[in-house]
Amino acid sequence: MNIDIQELVRNLRQEGHFLRKRITKRNILKALREKRAIYKYDAKTGMVYAFCMLWPTKDPDMFESGTFWVAPSFRGNGHGEEVFLKCLALLPKGAGVFLITREIGVLELARNHGWQLEKSSWTKSEFWRRRAEPWDRVRPGVHSNGILMFLMP
Repeated sequence: MNIDIQELVRNLRQEGHFLRKRITKRNILKALREKRAIYKYDAKTGMVYAFCMLWPTKDPDMFESGTFWVAPSFRGNGHGEEVFLKCLALLPKGAGVFLITREIGVLELARNHGWQLEKSSWTKSEFWRRRAEPWDRVRPGVHSNGILMFLMP
């Protein structure tokens, strides 16, 4: 692997909407080893410009599609959709997946690929409370404008 993981970590942490405490070199390397993450990169520089990672949950058959990112200068060129779909292809057979986003582009991408929208606030969603690890939960009211979407097997 000829990518600069530390630069990827820095870039991901600069995005205000990710849970920064879980964006670590160790977590990314583990996800890559376990085939729960995918990326696109510049072979000359090693710079990752598109990334998506599946986070495990308490339920072994459910994953969070989190840390989906495209470098600003590469957005709008189809890299996000390509990485997103390749990331979903990493799901174990029969596994479900959900995501939480406030990004309109991600919302549209997911809906265009058959994702279902949770009707209630994600902070009050029974689906979320049953599956999220306690450290991934955000106090209600802090980021309640996120949108919970899920795609079931």
